[in-house]
Amino acid sequence: RPSPVQFIWAVNAKSRALVRVLQRCESALVIENVAKRLVPRIPVVPVHDAIYCRASDIGIVRAVFTETFDELRLPFQTKDE
Repeated sequence: RPSPVQFIWAVNAKSRALVRVLQRCESALVIENVAKRLVPRIPVVPVHDAIYCRASDIGIVRAVFTETFDELRLPFQTKDE
Protein backbone atom coordinates (compact mmCIF):
# COMPACT_ATOMS: atom_id res chain seq x y z
CA ARG A 1 0.00 0.00 0.00
CA PRO A 2 1.57 3.33 -1.02
CA SER A 3 2.03 6.19 1.40
CA PRO A 4 0.07 9.39 0.70
CA VAL A 5 3.21 10.98 -0.80
CA GLN A 6 3.85 7.96 -3.01
CA PHE A 7 0.23 8.04 -4.15
CA ILE A 8 0.42 11.74 -5.02
CA TRP A 9 3.62 11.29 -7.03
CA ALA A 10 2.21 8.24 -8.85
CA VAL A 11 -1.03 9.99 -9.79
CA ASN A 12 0.83 13.16 -10.64
CA ALA A 13 3.50 11.49 -12.81
CA LYS A 14 1.89 12.47 -16.13
CA SER A 15 0.12 15.64 -15.10
CA ARG A 16 0.84 18.16 -12.39
CA ALA A 17 -2.92 18.63 -11.85
CA LEU A 18 -3.11 16.88 -8.48
CA VAL A 19 -0.27 18.93 -7.00
CA ARG A 20 -1.90 22.13 -8.26
CA VAL A 21 -5.22 21.15 -6.65
CA LEU A 22 -3.49 20.38 -3.35
CA GLN A 23 -1.60 23.69 -3.49
CA ARG A 24 -4.88 25.56 -4.05
CA CYS A 25 -6.44 23.77 -1.07
CA GLU A 26 -3.43 24.61 1.07
CA SER A 27 -3.54 28.24 -0.02
CA ALA A 28 -7.28 28.53 0.61
CA LEU A 29 -6.86 27.05 4.06
CA VAL A 30 -4.12 29.49 5.03
CA ILE A 31 -5.37 32.64 3.30
CA GLU A 32 -9.14 32.27 3.51
CA ASN A 33 -9.30 30.70 6.95
CA VAL A 34 -6.25 31.30 9.11
CA ALA A 35 -5.24 34.74 7.80
CA LYS A 36 -8.86 35.92 7.80
CA ARG A 37 -9.05 35.16 11.54
CA LEU A 38 -5.72 36.84 12.26
CA VAL A 39 -6.03 40.09 10.28
CA PRO A 40 -8.41 41.78 12.74
CA ARG A 41 -6.07 40.90 15.63
CA ILE A 42 -2.45 41.23 14.45
CA PRO A 43 -0.46 42.30 11.37
CA VAL A 44 0.32 39.28 9.18
CA VAL A 45 1.49 38.53 5.65
CA PRO A 46 -0.06 35.33 4.29
CA VAL A 47 1.99 33.67 1.54
CA HIS A 48 0.46 30.57 -0.06
CA ASP A 49 1.09 28.03 2.73
CA ALA A 50 2.58 30.21 5.45
CA ILE A 51 1.89 33.18 7.67
CA TYR A 52 4.64 35.71 8.28
CA CYS A 53 4.27 37.59 11.54
CA ARG A 54 6.21 39.32 14.29
CA ALA A 55 8.10 36.97 16.58
CA SER A 56 5.97 38.21 19.46
CA ASP A 57 2.80 37.01 17.65
CA ILE A 58 3.88 33.43 16.92
CA GLY A 59 1.79 32.09 19.80
CA ILE A 60 -1.37 33.72 18.44
CA VAL A 61 -0.69 32.44 14.92
CA ARG A 62 -0.04 28.92 16.20
CA ALA A 63 -3.27 29.03 18.26
CA VAL A 64 -5.34 30.11 15.25
CA PHE A 65 -3.79 27.40 13.05
CA THR A 66 -4.54 24.83 15.75
CA GLU A 67 -8.11 26.10 16.16
CA THR A 68 -8.70 25.99 12.40
CA PHE A 69 -7.30 22.49 11.98
CA ASP A 70 -9.20 21.24 15.04
CA GLU A 71 -12.46 22.52 13.53
CA LEU A 72 -11.63 20.62 10.33
CA ARG A 73 -10.57 17.56 12.36
CA LEU A 74 -7.16 17.54 10.70
CA PRO A 75 -3.80 16.87 12.37
CA PHE A 76 -1.53 19.87 12.66
CA GLN A 77 2.16 20.53 13.30
CA THR A 78 3.97 23.83 13.10
CA LYS A 79 7.35 24.59 11.65
CA ASP A 80 8.64 27.90 12.97
CA GLU A 81 11.34 29.51 10.86
